[in-house]
Amino acid sequence: MGTPNRPYQSFFVIEHAGHGSAAIEDQRHGGQHYRFLNVTGRWSARGTHAVPLLTWKDRQEAEAAATIASKARDRVIKVSSLGGDSLVADRFAAFGERHADALLGYLPYATAAAMKLEERRVKTIDCAGAVLRVHRAMDEERTRILKDEGGLLQQAYRITVFSAAQFLTGKKADEVITMLEAGELDTEGKLSVQELRDAVQLAKSYC
Repeated sequence: MGTPNRPYQSFFVIEHAGHGSAAIEDQRHGGQHYRFLNVTGRWSARGTHAVPLLTWKDRQEAEAAATIASKARDRVIKVSSLGGDSLVADRFAAFGERHADALLGYLPYATAAAMKLEERRVKTIDCAGAVLRVHRAMDEERTRILKDEGGLLQQAYRITVFSAAQFLTGKKADEVITMLEAGELDTEGKLSVQELRDAVQLAKSYC
């Protein structure tokens, strides 16, 4: 049954055929998971309002774009199609000349909203990594690792490991982790979503 008041939409998109995060999700959760090119030259399972997926209406044009991306990135990039009445229009952007550089590699985030989201994504992963590394350290190493992680966090964000734990228990980090879980953002292989959730549970015990 269709979704009321939403038209059926269909797009051609280009897909990273061997994306590491998608492969990990295949192994852990079964089924098939995908990563498609977005306007920043990165790969995500779904577009967002801030960072939509790139789309083509013509398959031949999509094939040409996939060929350019494959050569530039030395990866297998192929054309896929998405369709349905659950697709939200503002999470897709029609490919145009201004998007040409996105085929070649990662781009700076174009909008303030997208940049802030990326900053929160990176901070969430960094804070989670610090909390996990301190927790996993052997007793005799924990003081040193706590100092090392604290120094890195202070340099990057002007926060301590305790402050990082507080950040992980907050709304901003939770929103990022939810988007990572849904495939709207990518951890880029630094941590799994389960590790992020584990870090949040540890952070709650610290705070």
